[in-house]
Amino acid sequence: MWWVVVLLGALVGLAQSLPHFNPFANPFEKSDPHEMIDELADMHPIAVLSTFDGVGGLSSRPMWVRTLTNIMGPNATDEDRGIIVLGTDLRTQKVAELQHNSTVNVLLGNTGVTTRGWVEIKGEMEIVTDPKLKKLAWTPSYRIYFSSHRDENYCLLVLNKPYSARILTLEGKPRVIQVN
Repeated sequence: MWWVVVLLGALVGLAQSLPHFNPFANPFEKSDPHEMIDELADMHPIAVLSTFDGVGGLSSRPMWVRTLTNIMGPNATDEDRGIIVLGTDLRTQKVAELQHNSTVNVLLGNTGVTTRGWVEIKGEMEIVTDPKLKKLAWTPSYRIYFSSHRDENYCLLVLNKPYSARILTLEGKPRVIQVN
């Protein structure tokens, strides 16, 4: 049962690092796709990252998700909007897969009171080890895996070159939006 305590600690730490959650918000009403992505990531901080496994298949896993806008806070610029950031370990399978093929699929979901839907983002993901960004992106939830933002194996996966995003809602037909 030790894992329950660790998981609850991670959830509390993550909740403290996110803005106020509004279950009535409908991010799919946003006309700006970058704003939609920022709001979805803030509302539901778990995303599914899919990478190519090198033998013709896909590897998918749930991950804590943040956006550069959230990380940079009041110092965020227009270029930071809609940029997905994931914290991980350099020694993981996903990092090895990204070193061979940086094309990814990230799925963000919304299960709010007023709407349900998902945004599927396709693009190129970069492995980032910049100490300044690692420090800014650090959240207490990462303590499960790393002692601090200075850990040499802690890195960030940044989806800064999206090709497209597809919106799927229960209220209508899927639609493709441009995010670049």
